[in-house]
Amino acid sequence: MWKFYSLLLMTVFSLQCFGQKVDYSSKLIGSWSYVESRDEQGKKIEPDNGIRILMNEPNLFYSNDFNYKKIFTPENSDTGKWKFNSKTMTIEHDLFIDSTDFIGKDLIKQGLAKKQKDGKYYQKDDSKVLKLTDKEMIIQGTGIQVVYKKEK
Repeated sequence: MWKFYSLLLMTVFSLQCFGQKVDYSSKLIGSWSYVESRDEQGKKIEPDNGIRILMNEPNLFYSNDFNYKKIFTPENSDTGKWKFNSKTMTIEHDLFIDSTDFIGKDLIKQGLAKKQKDGKYYQKDDSKVLKLTDKEMIIQGTGIQVVYKKEK
């Protein structure tokens, strides 16, 4: 009888520990600062190794009302809505597009920006997440990995 209860307790404990889903959305909320870029093997890419590499990754801010901001410079930032897809491990960004300017009109004409329920136009811009903890996030870029640290 003792073995039965021990086995039952271990099974219940295991199901509780391993059956829990990680809430990636809550881990994402906050400010993230760009740290470095790495190659596909995870080795840091140096800014100048005989070839001039432009490192212009934005700092990121994800709010709990599902708005985001990618800050490239104080004068240049992207804004929109976000959600986390835990099945594909992607941050799904809906980048706000100004439908009144030349670039916005062209994106709409090409079908790259779509009108959503709120009447505004957005362009899809998804980011594949390789790692997300309370302090660090690694996103898959084009041939690189982009490393961020969470600000306090």
